Amino acid sequence: MKVDVQAYVNHPHVLTRGKDGLLIFNYDHGCIYEKAWDDITISARGLIVEEATGKVVARPWGKFWNLNEMPQTRYENLPEGPFTATDKVDGSLGIHFKWHGNDIIATRGSFESEMAVWGTEWFRKNVNASVMDPEWTYLFEIIYKENRIVISYDFEGLVLLGAINKETGEELPYEKLVSEASLMGVRVVGLMPQFGTLLELAEHVKNLPGSKEGCVVTFSNGFKVKMKGEEYCRIHKLVCRMTPLAFWEAYNVDEDRIPREYLEGLPEEFRETCDYLRDFIEGDIKRRHLELDKACREVEAALPENVDDKTFAEKTRQMYPNLFGWIMYCHKGSIAKLRRGIHRAARPTGNVLPDGVPGLERIRRVLDES
Repeated sequence: MKVDVQAYVNHPHVLTRGKDGLLIFNYDHGCIYEKAWDDITISARGLIVEEATGKVVARPWGKFWNLNEMPQTRYENLPEGPFTATDKVDGSLGIHFKWHGNDIIATRGSFESEMAVWGTEWFRKNVNASVMDPEWTYLFEIIYKENRIVISYDFEGLVLLGAINKETGEELPYEKLVSEASLMGVRVVGLMPQFGTLLELAEHVKNLPGSKEGCVVTFSNGFKVKMKGEEYCRIHKLVCRMTPLAFWEAYNVDEDRIPREYLEGLPEEFRETCDYLRDFIEGDIKRRHLELDKACREVEAALPENVDDKTFAEKTRQMYPNLFGWIMYCHKGSIAKLRRGIHRAARPTGNVLPDGVPGLERIRRVLDES
């Protein structure tokens, strides 16, 4: 199978990365928010091709959605007939491919992510690759301690999720997947209990404990939909509150701090990340306070005592044009306005997690799946 490489490279919502004559494609965040889904963005979920020819080297699943998230995933629009439901494993998607004789694991959109490097090393040490059919793309979930998202597992390794024929898109049936995993020496994704209807399955998934994420439903025609447990979603949403913007919004201007109640409501296992972000946001706001205090004192030192407001304003505008309004608040004793002004100025514009945040990749994964 070949694809039109330029159609992917030039698509406004597709990210492209290259290495050793290969390209890997991934849809961007704008595609998610704008719902700019088409055949290209749906398939650009870790698709790997040879740059020179467009030949498909690895063909993972296309994008699929949660139940009721999109018109096509509403109950009334779902395919009729039998379906299979497998556990949704809470790690990183690992996409296997072979290149120049080497077995490699990529993640969605990256050849060199931390998860891809870990997955490749584990694969080469533990997997019997000789039994793998080169015409198929094998898909795994990468599970290890440092890559924990929400659920804590009692093992590390690769879990076989599925296999797709690179030419036809055919997916290996679950029964065959189990035997393949056994030959390869890896775990296979678990099968959910069988239910007579999709509604019964959905009710079961809704009440799963927080140690289970949910399931992936595959219909006989290959259509897929995700279901997630309410407890998992609750914890997931808490983690989504761990961004600079969320902490900034929680900041209490009058108390000059992030409320303890907000911090206590975040998952305990993210305590180190929480403390880092708290110090990052509070530190930025307090740094601006110190900067303003220094500027105020320098303006006052440059003027005689009991100077009139007009002269003070002219000198302030001359010395600190960017801090003019704030210094005037301070001069007139409008402390409440001053605090709010500084808080507004400290608003994170890009809501980007700073480098060095403990658990950075973990939180990014959560946000990416939101």
